Amino acid sequence: MVKSYKHFSIGKIFAYSFVKHTHMILLISFLIFFTLASNYLFINPRNIQALIRLIPEFAIVVLGVGLLLIAGEIDLSISSTIPFCAYVFTLLLQKASNIFLSLGITISLGIFIALINGLITTKVPIPSFITTLGMLMLLRGILYTHSGMHTIGIGGYLKNEPLLVR
Repeated sequence: MVKSYKHFSIGKIFAYSFVKHTHMILLISFLIFFTLASNYLFINPRNIQALIRLIPEFAIVVLGVGLLLIAGEIDLSISSTIPFCAYVFTLLLQKASNIFLSLGITISLGIFIALINGLITTKVPIPSFITTLGMLMLLRGILYTHSGMHTIGIGGYLKNEPLLVR
């Protein structure tokens, strides 16, 4: 039996296509806007290369947070855990010249923070939203207080690491 498509109109087809491809339309609109607003500096090879270098870091975070969202939980503390661990890594790199020891301690710290969030959420039980919001504020407060809101560059500490510096 052949279906009749008399109830479809061009407007309905356009509306369906627009809704289905909204994310692509928004992406292209943002690219055009930022390219024009930056006097064509946004889309250039150097900026595209910088954006591509950020993809692995964000992909790792998205995978972890995505699993939490699928499980019906949320982790707000990730936005403070990453800078806190990066700050600790930089301090360790300044004190001890062994990059792999500093990296191991930093990864262990990140796992420990996640373990605390998980234990409080599951054993106490406090909703993950509240637990991770509290951890976010705690880590951000420690970071801001200890660092004095100043950044620390690590380029000078990586000069002797042939695997990491090009």
